[in-house]
Amino acid sequence: MVTKIKMTTKINWKNKEEVKIYMQKYMKEYIQIPEVKEKIKKYKHIWSKKYRQSPEVIERRNKLRRINYQRPEVKKKEKKRKQKYRQSPEGQIKIRDYRETNREQLTKMARNNICLDCRKQIKNESIRCSSCARTKENNPNWLGGKSFEPYNKFFTNKFKRAIRKRDNYVCMMCGIHSEKLNESLSIHHINYDKKLSIPQNCCATCRSCNSKVNHNRKHYTKFFQDLLAERYEYKYEDGEIILEVNF
Repeated sequence: MVTKIKMTTKINWKNKEEVKIYMQKYMKEYIQIPEVKEKIKKYKHIWSKKYRQSPEVIERRNKLRRINYQRPEVKKKEKKRKQKYRQSPEGQIKIRDYRETNREQLTKMARNNICLDCRKQIKNESIRCSSCARTKENNPNWLGGKSFEPYNKFFTNKFKRAIRKRDNYVCMMCGIHSEKLNESLSIHHINYDKKLSIPQNCCATCRSCNSKVNHNRKHYTKFFQDLLAERYEYKYEDGEIILEVNF
């Protein structure tokens, strides 16, 4: 059994600087114990860089990683991590740099009917597969990632429930009830500004209608504003909301 070292001073474990200083002193005392010195001599070759970078150790490590990546929990985490990194500005810059530096390799892949993004084989002679050709910058409807912008702090569950109740739990576009869908209706911002979460700028829609509304935005802003003006007597002028303030 290894002899234990007693703590002589009290430490604030939340303060990182104090913990660092204490651990340095503790390790100096711990290494000087004879039982620990013998263990260090036995396992010193494992801690060396040559042993860690040897081909045998690298193969063993890769096998364990492959087995770990086959688990469904790990796969989900990896997909989420990759998606976040690709959506971040750092990830987009690295993707652009990679494409610029490795253009020759990517052109060879395109000649061999391989997708540039996901690297899957393609039957047609196109550069990208059908799924990658419709994503982000490759899609003509791409608006610079507006769907990833954060909502206003007033856009809460309580606010959503109030708007669904105001619209009688019915889609304002197709008129379907939420009971038939077996799911709650989504809240659509009429002028597509997520930071303007007020009743005059929001309405309830089903999932399919909410996706349709993203196309031809000028038409649908006028459509919903006219509809809300008839039902709830809200006021609009040239696509802008008019609020009445009583002092």
